[in-house]
Amino acid sequence: MTLATSTDLARLMQRDLSAEEQETADLVLELVAGEVTLETGQTFAGGTETVRLAGVWGADLELPRRPVTAVVSVAVDGVALADADYLWNGGQLLRLGGQLGDHYYGGTWGGPGVVVTVTYTTSAEVPAGVKSIVLQAAARAMNPTAGVKQETVGAYSVTYTDNGGTAGILTAAERKALRRIVGRNGGTIDAGVR
Repeated sequence: MTLATSTDLARLMQRDLSAEEQETADLVLELVAGEVTLETGQTFAGGTETVRLAGVWGADLELPRRPVTAVVSVAVDGVALADADYLWNGGQLLRLGGQLGDHYYGGTWGGPGVVVTVTYTTSAEVPAGVKSIVLQAAARAMNPTAGVKQETVGAYSVTYTDNGGTAGILTAAERKALRRIVGRNGGTIDAGVR
């Protein structure tokens, strides 16, 4: 998965990369992309996906992948909904109401005992904010003195800046920004239905 290229990284760092640095850059970009995927639950791969989600009592249903370009079909407990019964508003799949068999759902997704099957398409375009975070984290990882806050030569001592109390390449601020970019307040979503 490529969220940014080593050419992009070299431009950000404002220098050419040697063959060895190129290999390191490719690895670092792959590692950063892995952390971004874990943090956001997004692959930015694009394509059509069908998911089975647990219903909710509210009218809003969050789809697990972003950015969604189109909702192809929706079924509740195996019964297809008419296009007039739901709306994709760019962030949530909204239930507009209507009857399904003998049941009137009145603008809800039927509660957690209902299985909502959604087929939708996603874009492969990496949002600019995600690409920016990937490149900045990779540039930090490529610079061996990045993050040095203090250095003493006699009896050697070095102090590194805190990356926000998180392990890995991404800082806490970057993790928070990634969740905001993909429309999530926390980590990944587990819909509870497989």
